Amino acid sequence: MKVRLRIEGGDYGPYFQSHRLDIYTKYVNQLIDGGHAYKCFCTERRLELLKREAARTRTSNIYDRRCLSLSEGQIKEKEESGVSYTVRFKLSSITEPVNDLVYGPVVHDVFQFEGDPIILKSDGFPTYHLANVIDDHLMGISHVLRGAEWQVSTPKHVLLYRAFGWNPPEFAHLPLILNQDGSKLSKRQDDLHILSLRENLYYPESILNFITLVGGGFEDKEYSLRNLFSMQELTTKFQLNRINSNSGKLEMERLGELNQVALRRRFDDPGERRVLIKSCRNLVIQAIPGVQDKFISDECIEKYLLWGLERIKTVKDLVNPDLLYLWTSPQTYETISLTKDTLSKIFEIYENSDDFKGFQKNLRSLCSILGLKFPVVMKDIRVLLTGRKEGPPLLEIIQILGREETLNRFKQYK
Repeated sequence: MKVRLRIEGGDYGPYFQSHRLDIYTKYVNQLIDGGHAYKCFCTERRLELLKREAARTRTSNIYDRRCLSLSEGQIKEKEESGVSYTVRFKLSSITEPVNDLVYGPVVHDVFQFEGDPIILKSDGFPTYHLANVIDDHLMGISHVLRGAEWQVSTPKHVLLYRAFGWNPPEFAHLPLILNQDGSKLSKRQDDLHILSLRENLYYPESILNFITLVGGGFEDKEYSLRNLFSMQELTTKFQLNRINSNSGKLEMERLGELNQVALRRRFDDPGERRVLIKSCRNLVIQAIPGVQDKFISDECIEKYLLWGLERIKTVKDLVNPDLLYLWTSPQTYETISLTKDTLSKIFEIYENSDDFKGFQKNLRSLCSILGLKFPVVMKDIRVLLTGRKEGPPLLEIIQILGREETLNRFKQYK
């Protein structure tokens, strides 16, 4: 499949529609001269009345072609009087199927269901119907891949190609992309905006591979969760006949999984690791003004990053509220049930224990003596160290904080 790309600086410019108005006007006049299009002087008021009447009678809102019958003299008179106009394409019946490379043969006779579409607006700008046909033909586009919502307009575009005497390109309409709950995506969903993803430190290769998981086009949906492919590799793997005709859903947790793979790759590369450490340090300084130097040393940050590779999706996760205890002692604590006397005993046990196993054994004995529930006590100790009852296992917390910091936090709470 050969596809020519519309590239800035290539051989098919200009590339902005506003710079191509003369081109559109030239071809619109060609359609008018050939009897395939006509000028429409109907006011917005009249068009609105037609729309209301269609709604009242529950019929399709089809333009009645009133301006098609205007004589050359009437058209000239209106133009000389400064009456604004649009240009409409004169539809004709199309009953043969249009081949869709994703959906197969599609039959939709636009002449039966739609009125003559406006192809040039009163300000001289083209509508999509006209612009996409002219631009794609002049730029040598061989395959048009676009959203499924444009499928019903394709017969209209085929008629335009015929009116110009051009061969249409191949068409493939891509399935809609929906939220995981089946609802439509919205432009106002900031969490899906590319700038938002960048700000939250999702990497380009993660986003690129994530997109390939939606809608098909590749051999195995799961393959990209284990590997991150470059643009060149994805290009070779892509197969048009593997695109699904059913709508695809954005499973956002997959983006996190892919970014986790990218994060590991960066950590394993010494140069990229230094960049990660610097990025993480800046995040911590922003999140915790006055953070102690010992927490933002290269050694400490590298240790936390290594610990977090299996737990976080982006570097930014390390400064989420539930992990701020990594960088500073808790400022607030959830409620615990332990008395000060019991806390003193627990602190003494930890201080005199050589390792977590010994601490755990002696703590169980203390709980048995005092009639305390061991799991509850473990949660309360987690609160002493992190401010929260929920979180990683206590052993992990003590290991990542280190003995000295753990003792400091016991003393601080005490």
